[in-house]
Amino acid sequence: MSQPFSDLLVRVREYHPDFSEDQFLRAHDFLVKTFGERCNDLGETYISHALALFEMLLPYRLDVNALMSALLHDVLDQGSFSVNDLERIFGNNVANLVNDMRKLDTLKNKAVHHESELFRALFFAMAKDLRVVLMKLLDMLLYIREAKRVPERNYPEFSREVMDVFAPIAGRLGMYDVKRELEDFSFCELFPKEFQEIEEQLDRFGARHEQWIFHAQNTLLTLFSQEGIIAEVSGRKKGHYSMYSKLKRKNKTSIEEIFDVFAMRVILSDQYQEEQEFTGHLYTALGLIHSRFVPLHRRFKDYVAMPKVNGYRSLHTAVLGLGGEVYEQPTEIQIRSRSMHENAERGIASHWFYKSSPSVQYKIDWIAGLAAFQEELEKNTALIQEMKIDVFRDRIFVLTPHGDVKDLPLGATPVDFAYSVHTDLGHRVRLAKVNGAIVPLDFALSNGDVVAILTKKESQPNRYWLSFVKTLQARNKITSWFRRQDIGRSLREGRDMLNQQLEKLGKPLLDQGMTLLKVYGEKKQSLREREYILECIGNGSLTTSAVLKKIFSQEDLLASEMAMAIQEKKPQKSISSDVAGILVDGHSNMPRSIALCCRPTPRDPIVGYTTRGRGITIHKKNCRVLNNSETDRLKKVSWDVPSEHMTFFEVPLLLKVTGRVGLLRDAVSAVSDMGIIIKNVDVFGVSPDKSYHFIKLVVRLSDYEELDALFQRLPLYVEGILEIKKMVAE
Repeated sequence: MSQPFSDLLVRVREYHPDFSEDQFLRAHDFLVKTFGERCNDLGETYISHALALFEMLLPYRLDVNALMSALLHDVLDQGSFSVNDLERIFGNNVANLVNDMRKLDTLKNKAVHHESELFRALFFAMAKDLRVVLMKLLDMLLYIREAKRVPERNYPEFSREVMDVFAPIAGRLGMYDVKRELEDFSFCELFPKEFQEIEEQLDRFGARHEQWIFHAQNTLLTLFSQEGIIAEVSGRKKGHYSMYSKLKRKNKTSIEEIFDVFAMRVILSDQYQEEQEFTGHLYTALGLIHSRFVPLHRRFKDYVAMPKVNGYRSLHTAVLGLGGEVYEQPTEIQIRSRSMHENAERGIASHWFYKSSPSVQYKIDWIAGLAAFQEELEKNTALIQEMKIDVFRDRIFVLTPHGDVKDLPLGATPVDFAYSVHTDLGHRVRLAKVNGAIVPLDFALSNGDVVAILTKKESQPNRYWLSFVKTLQARNKITSWFRRQDIGRSLREGRDMLNQQLEKLGKPLLDQGMTLLKVYGEKKQSLREREYILECIGNGSLTTSAVLKKIFSQEDLLASEMAMAIQEKKPQKSISSDVAGILVDGHSNMPRSIALCCRPTPRDPIVGYTTRGRGITIHKKNCRVLNNSETDRLKKVSWDVPSEHMTFFEVPLLLKVTGRVGLLRDAVSAVSDMGIIIKNVDVFGVSPDKSYHFIKLVVRLSDYEELDALFQRLPLYVEGILEIKKMVAE
């Protein structure tokens, strides 16, 4: 039940001392005259709903126009008033905010196939005015709380929309408490059995955990008191959906098997030195905890020195022994200042109050980034789903050498990073350094990496980049660059690229009539169609690998007389690492594809990663792209191929290399890191002037993708490899 309206206005005056009370009273009277005692579909009066939303917004300390629009947000749905009427009575700003809220409501009530339109509207609203999104999220939260009072009703479509659209946006804005409540409601509605299982486990262990929290709280308060530190210490519990997701991800069945179901939160006062925020006391508290209890290796995260892109700041650690005899599992502890806690509770919205927060700049940069895509999205509706995936999937946060934070999707590479900084930087990439070490351009970045890009004036985009970049921005910039090149040049470059790959494989090169392409994908091609294939290779819209797999079989690409002589026997007939031989949750009919980042083969342990709109992507279990993934998208997958029926080819490769010290060691290490077995290594010869050497490398491969990866990536991984090709009999 909301407070009386007069009491709510007293709370407004606490941070808007000069506001006009009359305008709020007029809005309240207008609300009463419009709705009277009428109720919404959940049996709540429109007036009580509006007042409840108004009260929920007060901690965010929004401006007067936003608070007025919260009171009036439902009036346009009645049909008796227009936007012009609201503008005439309450002004342009209030009328526009109410109208923007109404637009989101209209989309919310449409069928499921309009989800992309809803996403577009929310996306644009975020770029235009975050107040609208904040009010909509809290309105959804209020609706959920009202819905819980009507347990006999079901909300499947609404719950799916909340889970897929609104909860991720709340998380993106750093509003984790809102996200948790939205997720838990949807989880209960969509997966009632699983929700009940988590609920029963919490009930079963609840009393003991309450005892543990009380013990841990008193222990920390005593520790801080002895050192003269004034702190607020409390325990917090993970949401039901978050626990369910973690159990699935960790392949566990009981919440007792994970140690951050409950965590302790330490809140210290804000401190300043010379009018600048001081955070040293947070690290003092951290050091005190670590001196008393054993910290867990790799569980410390410093989001104070490097905040998340949505402004979240806190120190995270996990220690043993804090639970005493009551609880033997490790305990997670979060340490933050009062303003950091306000930010963690309310996310980006809290910056309307804490104007001096250092994380405001991350918020500004991110919102500016959203706005930058608006014009392109309006022109190309096909990009909506791509942008949705790019915004909602797991993110990593990496640093420029100057300490600026860049927000990128999981699996992003130095090329993605370069294009996120500036288009010209992306176009001129030559080398990349991560944490001071030179890495390949397809290297998968991780949270906290410091990335430096080395450029060269004459450098230009490489079509191979399209096979590994993860951001839509980078992909569009690269393809646009190639499309600007003339068609004749694309045709010439496509021919050269295909011939280079054919030469590496020991295949005849293209003749004048491109006879090799006469039959492509089991269809006869005209001369113009053959030229078009080469143009597509040249402008980057088609890879040589894709073309070769349409022309040759796996055996044609991998086997040869030389390869057979080294194998000493023909390989058994079998299945290679095709998605056709993969089961997802025991089923073979689900959409799936092989991940390009790690290219698993039937000998590798694998896991599935659910990509919205694109089915299941199959990764190696140790794939670095999946590191630190805190999602519920991991799927149990398995090879449906008996190991004795797998095809393997022992393929001899000839490497032309410089004579630098350590090159052979680096080459062997790089091949092993790619998960490829080396059967034999031999120094094959030296050039007459001794300027370069030849190395014979026999590798065990199961498909052409592995060979193509070696061709493309090995020169990137190892400095000094001048040429690599498959050896064939003379």
